[in-house]
This record gives sequence, structure tokens and C-alpha cells, in this order.
Amino acid sequence: MRKFTLCILGLIAISMASCASATKDKACKQIYEGLKARERMVHPAAEPPSKEYQTYEQYKRERKKILKKQPPRLAG
Repeated sequence: MRKFTLCILGLIAISMASCASATKDKACKQIYEGLKARERMVHPAAEPPSKEYQTYEQYKRERKKILKKQPPRLAG
């Protein structure tokens, strides 16, 4: 009975771990979009903005490029 319980718990842990990446990306995207919406509400523009906010996908690509260019930091 104990082995069966451990197998079930292991399967649950594996399935949760496989979903974690997709869930994290979705959560980050929702946070990013929410912050953009809040910024528009807190600081409304009298005229339409000349430059639209970038999408989360554009932000992610730009961030990845910047991180590739930077040398790794040393701890300490």
C-alpha cells in the first residue's frame, strides 16, 4: 500500500513539474499586461501615445538579447 501511495505522489509531482513552465510563462505574461493597463490608468494621456507599449513577446525577445550580450556575473 505504501509503494502505491508513493507511486501516485510521484506521478502527481511529475505532472505538476511538467506544467510549471507553461504556467509560469502565462503568469508572467498576465502580470506584464496588468502592469501596462495600470500604467495607462494611473497616467492617462491627453493625446494618444506616439509609441505603443510593446507586447510581452517583444519584451521577452528584447530581454533575452540583452542577457546574452552581458557577461556573466561573478558571485561575491
